[in-house]
Amino acid sequence: MSEGENEGAYARLRRCVKLLRRLQTLDFDGIVAVTGEKGIGKSTVGLQILRQLHGDYFPERPFRIAEVVAYSNEDVREKLATLPKFGGFMADEAARFAMGEDWMKSDNKELKKLLAQCRKPNNLIGLLNIPQLTWLDNKYISGLVNVWIWVVARGVAVILMPDINPGQTDPWHLKWMEKKLKSIHLFDNTERTLERIQRHPCYVDYFAFPKLPQDIYDRYLELRNERTQGEMHKSYRTQKQLAFLAGLNMYYRWPELTAAVERSKQGRPTWRIMEDELFRDPETGKGAIAFSSLRSQVQPLARKHGMQLQAEQEKEEEMPELKV
Repeated sequence: MSEGENEGAYARLRRCVKLLRRLQTLDFDGIVAVTGEKGIGKSTVGLQILRQLHGDYFPERPFRIAEVVAYSNEDVREKLATLPKFGGFMADEAARFAMGEDWMKSDNKELKKLLAQCRKPNNLIGLLNIPQLTWLDNKYISGLVNVWIWVVARGVAVILMPDINPGQTDPWHLKWMEKKLKSIHLFDNTERTLERIQRHPCYVDYFAFPKLPQDIYDRYLELRNERTQGEMHKSYRTQKQLAFLAGLNMYYRWPELTAAVERSKQGRPTWRIMEDELFRDPETGKGAIAFSSLRSQVQPLARKHGMQLQAEQEKEEEMPELKV
């Protein structure tokens, strides 16, 4: 933070950072969900928290946007491996890997395991930006996330921590919110909204956060545009590209494909083998289509047309008849 910035505007923000720092020093997990409507300021509050963390505890280190913002699983892994002890990072688009509907993707499952170990050895703070807490996979909601920062209006956020009563099946008391808070709108009076939220069982504090200095915000926008457009380009595959990958691997990697089939218990191409061998991208070394996507798309169509694997038919025929 520069000397010319208004210290008073950061007073309550600093209280939030001290709370996160306390989690770190007491060896608790530091996975923080940052939620709020699109455009309300999730990225701003995340970067302000990280700036304050750096300013208070790493004054000798320059604050670089590219070092603390992640846009992909690979980015998150890099932060976990390279950030200094008690550092922090922000997954600016956590929906890319932490949404409940994507829980079967193998890469996301492995990343979840890594984030579960976030406090070891470096006790990092990880901010997961996502519009709604309930968008997260249940493992994050019920176990990994231990601080929820909800941006309720531009420049204002509240801090909540879960109810750790082992008998509590709703650690964030979301049902209480549904019944007691009822409706909250973007243009509601912020003070009245805070008064209502302060009665929530998980409420800890609220804080205001200013806009980012223009030079930092410009660097952030530049990085975001570069990374999100790059990821979209990499993730989008036309039918021609997928056919090219399948043809390439069938023609040039047939020994690897057949060897993988021979090693499998089923003795046939499994969904995982097709991801790893048939649709492998030679540039990245990873599958261009997730095995879960292959399975979810192919199986319903196969059932619709009465298609069944021969191995499954044989297995059914081998089952002994029940004797009464």
